[in-house]
Amino acid sequence: MEIINLQQFCASQKDDRAYLQKPFHLDGKTYATNGHILVEVNGVEHAAAAADESVIDMLRSILSHLPDKEYQPLPPGLPAVERVECKACGGKGDRRACPSCNGHGVFKHHGYDYACTPCDGVGHIKSACHYCNAIGSVDGAPVRIGRLLFNGRYVAMIASLPNAKISTASTFDVAGFTFQGGRGALMPRRY
Repeated sequence: MEIINLQQFCASQKDDRAYLQKPFHLDGKTYATNGHILVEVNGVEHAAAAADESVIDMLRSILSHLPDKEYQPLPPGLPAVERVECKACGGKGDRRACPSCNGHGVFKHHGYDYACTPCDGVGHIKSACHYCNAIGSVDGAPVRIGRLLFNGRYVAMIASLPNAKISTASTFDVAGFTFQGGRGALMPRRY
């Protein structure tokens, strides 16, 4: 059986969710996820750590909602993945507008301007952008499979797995996929 590089399915090192940056194991299986795509393989990979408590319930919930039918090979002729700047973080990957001052760095109170304390007056908070997985760019055009739209990069990652098949027959609006040696879930694109 082909060895799969699970690290490619993990969150980037810039992501503030450290528990998603490396594969982890639970109940005799190894998992990798970045919050958009989840991969489960049989057996415990030596490099994987034990599952973080904060992810166990989410993991079990997603896996319980995977489709149990209608798995088909991925559509032929998938388009090339075009990357565009992430609008949520302005291509920075790690900044978001401060919610206290709405990104202005100052706020008015009784006619006076004050520097915003939570962001030190700069208007943004350093935090990993979860829309782009802290990369700064997102897929341009989405890929439609069934009734759902997906990021093309994740569909291409699934297509590279041995004997990959996908199903959108879930009532949970998540695609399930299977491949030789495992299975996974793919969240639809929301924007």
